[in-house]
Amino acid sequence: MAFTAFSLNLNREVFFPVMSLVSNVTPSPFDLRVPRDKHHPIIPKVNYESIIDKAHVESARRGWKEPAGSIFYAEDYGIYGVAFFYPGDDHGAAGVGPTNLYFNAEDGRYLGDRKPWESSVADIFMQMQFPLHSGRILGLPGRILISLWD
Repeated sequence: MAFTAFSLNLNREVFFPVMSLVSNVTPSPFDLRVPRDKHHPIIPKVNYESIIDKAHVESARRGWKEPAGSIFYAEDYGIYGVAFFYPGDDHGAAGVGPTNLYFNAEDGRYLGDRKPWESSVADIFMQMQFPLHSGRILGLPGRILISLWD
């Protein structure tokens, strides 16, 4: 529990850099940008509707079956994220999370993606931290076990 809590809370500051020394870690668009001060957010020039349209085109090009299930805007990074999942499956397979596409808020260009259970060993290890911490990796029995452990 302590290790996964550490990895989740100090991911950008410690965990990601250390994992990068051990294995190939794929940086997310967030890892490639310095966040803005909370008092000076990045005002998007592209709206949610435009991003959803771009996300639908990109997901269709990739042959994804899941619909766009949620969208968010990170104002300190200037990044939109669109998650693809069926209703009720927003935590994805074993709690690793859904597939995501990321877009620039300045011009709407595609910045990258995140596919659960894919990429390098280090990427998968990093993806597993929340499911391990929450018990979701073992489904309902795992969540009960974690609840009893706390």
